[in-house]
Amino acid sequence: MNTIKTFIPSDSVASFKKFANKTKKNVEGFSYTIGEPYMKVFYHPVINENGVRGYVTKAFHEICDLTINMPEENNWKLVCTFKDGSFTPVDSSKELVFKIPAHGHDYDKCDVCGHWCKNSYVIENIVTGDELQVGCECVKKFGIKSFDYLSKFTSELHKLYDYSRSYSTDRDGDELKMWGGNPNAIYKNAFKKADLIMSAKAVYNKCPIYKKAYRQGNTHYPSPTLVDIEATLCGENFGSNSEYVGKVCAYALSKPVDGEFAEKTHRLASDYYAYLDESVYAFFMVKNYEDSLKVNTKLEAGTAVKVDGKVIQTRTEESFYGVMTINTILTDNGTECERVGVIPTTEIDGVKRTSFYSSIKGMYRGRVCLERATKNPKKGVVYTAL
Repeated sequence: MNTIKTFIPSDSVASFKKFANKTKKNVEGFSYTIGEPYMKVFYHPVINENGVRGYVTKAFHEICDLTINMPEENNWKLVCTFKDGSFTPVDSSKELVFKIPAHGHDYDKCDVCGHWCKNSYVIENIVTGDELQVGCECVKKFGIKSFDYLSKFTSELHKLYDYSRSYSTDRDGDELKMWGGNPNAIYKNAFKKADLIMSAKAVYNKCPIYKKAYRQGNTHYPSPTLVDIEATLCGENFGSNSEYVGKVCAYALSKPVDGEFAEKTHRLASDYYAYLDESVYAFFMVKNYEDSLKVNTKLEAGTAVKVDGKVIQTRTEESFYGVMTINTILTDNGTECERVGVIPTTEIDGVKRTSFYSSIKGMYRGRVCLERATKNPKKGVVYTAL
């Protein structure tokens, strides 16, 4: 069995299955497996406004790992096909070097009968190592029936997935491979993970609370925190501190993978490159690490509290009872609070502040959720300053 491990763009999976399943019906022992889609960074050729490929950039593409099992017949395996002027290697993941240097595109005779042939197969004996380039008719003399189907399969695979910039052309030791898929595919720019985390840290330093996306009227607005991270990253308005990045990643990796969010933070912490869609994970990696350095005061439901601080965000959400207003507050002591409903506010030098008395309703993801807000304290109640 000749096993080939490669990958294809995730948007090509459906097309691949159509012709792969036809081959599976006609070739005994042929099989394939397709992995789950994931993002991988490549060198991506950039097409300028004149349609000319000018330079390359680092970009993310969504791909699926692909494993193909090609059966041998009578100890012979197919190496490549020369058909109608095209060269189609069975395995495009590595450079093909013929054992007989004369073999190749310009080799125009059959090694079996010696006659001229336009189309041919290069086959290799897996026991003796012999290599032959034979015509389409002479290959049948070996009792081989599947090579024509396998040749069509690899040809269709190359049509589906443009191998003109094949991975086999990569130099050994190159950090990244050249993208060989659809040149017009939508892709995402790749950034260094360290730069993304430091951008998140710069935004965290300005406001340690994550501002969620919100709706105002019929308009939906993205998270202001993520917008700031993108602007900071693209504007290169962040510092460089590899030691800090290492600590943030180490802390993230020390936590158990107990859900999809944790799984994605682990992936980001382990990778070298990142893309903008991972900004939310970078921010919470920074926030969780910073929170771990603080001395936590135990807060329990029912505790009476005095709240003094900045109103970071006011947003609305649909609920079972209608539209509700949610206020996110950062107290002067650095505690993150959330209060659903009206709160008293004042504005000083353009900064919106609040001051009220309440009690703790509960804790949710490190955030203190508050009960009803009152301007005055209740008699006989001892309040804790948040």
